[in-house]
Amino acid sequence: MLVLWMACTWVGPDDFEQRLSELDDDGDSFTRDAGDCDDADSSIFPGADEIWYDGIDQDCAGNDDYDQDNDGFRQADAPDVGDDPDCNDKNADIYPFAPDTWYDNVDADCQENDDFDADGDGFRSKTGGGADCDDEPADDADHGGPTATETFPGAPDTWYDGVDQDCAGDDDFDQDTDGYVPEEYFDGDDPPETRWCASCGTGNKGDCDDDPTDDDSSLIPAIEVFNGQPDTWYDGVDQDCAGDDDFDQDLDGFAADDQLSNGQVPDTEHCLDCPLSIPGDCDDTNADYFLGAIEDPSTSDDQDCDGGSASVGVDSDTDIGWILTDPYALRAAENATELWFSVNGRRIEDQDATTYDDTAVAFSFSFANPDLGLQSISNWQAPGSSFDITGGQSFAIEGTDFVGATGLQGSSSRVLVVSRTPNGGSRESVAAPQTLLTAVEDIDIAVDIDGDGVVHAVSCDELTGFHYVRAEDGDFSSGSSGTFNLLYSSFAPQACSLHISGNTGILAYSDDNDNGAVALLSFDSSTVPTFTEVSRISNAVDVELVDAGGEMVLVLADSSAGVIEVQRNGGTEFITPPAPPVSVQVAVDPLDSDILYIGWADVNGDAGLAWGEVGVGFDTGSFTTLHSVIETVPWVSPDGADLFVGLMGSLEISVERVTPPS
Repeated sequence: MLVLWMACTWVGPDDFEQRLSELDDDGDSFTRDAGDCDDADSSIFPGADEIWYDGIDQDCAGNDDYDQDNDGFRQADAPDVGDDPDCNDKNADIYPFAPDTWYDNVDADCQENDDFDADGDGFRSKTGGGADCDDEPADDADHGGPTATETFPGAPDTWYDGVDQDCAGDDDFDQDTDGYVPEEYFDGDDPPETRWCASCGTGNKGDCDDDPTDDDSSLIPAIEVFNGQPDTWYDGVDQDCAGDDDFDQDLDGFAADDQLSNGQVPDTEHCLDCPLSIPGDCDDTNADYFLGAIEDPSTSDDQDCDGGSASVGVDSDTDIGWILTDPYALRAAENATELWFSVNGRRIEDQDATTYDDTAVAFSFSFANPDLGLQSISNWQAPGSSFDITGGQSFAIEGTDFVGATGLQGSSSRVLVVSRTPNGGSRESVAAPQTLLTAVEDIDIAVDIDGDGVVHAVSCDELTGFHYVRAEDGDFSSGSSGTFNLLYSSFAPQACSLHISGNTGILAYSDDNDNGAVALLSFDSSTVPTFTEVSRISNAVDVELVDAGGEMVLVLADSSAGVIEVQRNGGTEFITPPAPPVSVQVAVDPLDSDILYIGWADVNGDAGLAWGEVGVGFDTGSFTTLHSVIETVPWVSPDGADLFVGLMGSLEISVERVTPPS
């Protein structure tokens, strides 16, 4: 018997797997150890050409065969893609909710949005060829107002909010498209800008009707109403937006009689405060013709529209038609063409029934046409409702500026206010407060003749003394209380007057501590005043210092002696009115400074005038007035042809014009 023994080698599982990993069954030159992920398929090996989206990892890279760009998102037709497929599987920067840069024409976040419509309002931005003027929602918080989503072509547009919400390219402040913008939207002279409209913001100022939606009910379309537009009078429309009453062509405050409606002035469209006039103009092309006008006696024209001829005669006492309540003082001054009288008081009502409370108001007469009577009115002081005006006033004109001073009483102090008011301009004031015991009785000012704008003012009352203010040019513009604001309480002045020549000042006052004796004090006007008494003379209730040809003239009203005393250059003259004088004012003849005109009011309320020279003598005359007189203020016209005399009573003012007596 033959017994054969067969033998074999045992290979365990681990060894078997190790051997397999070293084999290349598919003959593609890659073993499993070399990275062949399928050794049964020779087309699959590391580095093989990958065919995407067939479910086979040909290059054995271990990538998702449905995520070619390896951004973690499968393409739309891949299995198990979910709700957010990759819209571009060849670009790793493009996938659902990726950061998206607008206006690069790439839908990086796969949201299928129009890349040129960042605000999603359905309108492309101008960058993408559309007409959306605000496509940037990221800027909404920066500018407020309508958002980018709310701003697009054809969107509802709210006028005057400064946003071109409908992207029409219209100025948001020019609704009627006439090129003019309502003044209230301007910043000074700068027109308002319109957001999202680069060509806007160039409109002209002044449109009083910018709303074309009410054209059906308007007399004239809004597009034809704007600043500077030709205006047809009496059609009831302020077409040029000037704010004028359309029924007062000559702007004298009176409407044309033939344009009234049932006796009343009609309204004017687009003029909020109209009617500004009242009935009573018989010639609405001439501002000198209206009800109650002062007539030119040299013509037969019916200037006052009363149906008759001239009502005012030459050289007559003429009440200007004002009503006064508690007047304090009347003063006069001139500029190149007019004489101005100024009155201060608790209430002043002018000829047009306009009232002025606690102020100083001036009115003028023309030197060229004095017969025309009162011409202009200026409320040059106007201190404000928180003050009550007190006694005394001083008034001058420097160039075209009214310069003056008044006393005011506030809640805790009395104030000496020095004002500078350009004729027709805005007032600048130096308000100098002091604690005074009683109301101011008298005030005077002096304006330096060197033209440097310095004003010296002094007020006086017997219980408190002198209140002195030096106001320089910068004090007015800054509204300060003056360069110097000083109280000299050791004096007891009843009345005072001030004279400045160079740096030498003279202050004259009647001393209540010496029965009204007049003392003259000198001081250096260029620095803080130290008053030095230089003389003491007769008693007086009123005192005036004036400059006459470079010489100082002192005029006193001595009521106890019943005389007016005039001192000049060492000489003295005495004038004896019919009754004791209580106030005195002086004018110097402009053609001969030796000649003085002195007006007075006496204890009986009568007025008088003296004229003459110191050393030669004075003549006197009286005025026959229609009212009692408190103050008489003379003034001679620059050509010496007319002597004006202002006569102030307790209730009224009249002005008489006469030929200067010789």
